[in-house]
Amino acid sequence: GAGGSGDLGYAQMGLVGPAVQVNGRFGGATSPLSDEDAFKASEENLETAAEMTQAVRFSGTVLLAVRIVAAAVTLVVATTPELGVLGALVYGGGAIASAFAIVSLVRPAEVPRGCECIAPCATAEFGPLTCPWMPWILSVWGCLSALIAVIIAAVDGPGVQLVDVAFGLLLATFGFSWLRRLKLQDGRVLFLPAPKIAPAPQGGEAGAAPPGAGLAPT
Repeated sequence: GAGGSGDLGYAQMGLVGPAVQVNGRFGGATSPLSDEDAFKASEENLETAAEMTQAVRFSGTVLLAVRIVAAAVTLVVATTPELGVLGALVYGGGAIASAFAIVSLVRPAEVPRGCECIAPCATAEFGPLTCPWMPWILSVWGCLSALIAVIIAAVDGPGVQLVDVAFGLLLATFGFSWLRRLKLQDGRVLFLPAPKIAPAPQGGEAGAAPPGAGLAPT
C-alpha cells in the first residue's frame, strides 16, 4: 500500500532505523532475520552472558582481597586509634563494593562456582575441587567479621567498627545469595560426590542367570 511503499522509500534513503528494517515492518509484512544476522545476535548474547558471569567471579575475588586488607586494617586501628579514618575508608569501600556485587549477582542467567580460575577446579567433575569455595568463604568470613566488629564496638564504644559491621553483613549477604543461586541452578551448595559404580557380579558375566535358574521344581 501507500504506507508500505513510503516506508520502503524512507528505508532506501536511510531514514528508517535498523530496528525497523530488521523487523521488516513495511506495510505490515514481516521478514525473518538472515542466518548471518541470527548468528551474530547469538554470538553477542553468548558474549554478554559470559561477561555477566565473569563479573560475578571478579566481584568475589575483589571482595576477598578487600576483606583481607580490612582484617589487617582492623589490627592497625586496634593498636593505633588515630588511623580510624583509614579504617572507615576501607570498610566503607568494601560495603559499597559488596552492594554492587549483590546487584551483579542478579543479572546473569547462570552463576559460576567461583573457583574456575584455578585449573584443577575448572576441570574437576566431582570431589572437593567442585565445591563453591569462594561464596562459602565470603559468607562465613562476612558473618565472623561482623560479629568481631560488634564485639569491638561493644568494648571500645561505637566508632569506625560500625562501618565494618555493615561491610561484614553485606559481604555475607552476597555470599549466601550466591550460594542460593547455585542451589537453584545446580541443586547443590557443596561438592559433587563421586559417581556410584555398581559392583560387578561374582562368578560369571554380568546379567548371567544363577545356576539352576529356569529348572522346573521336582
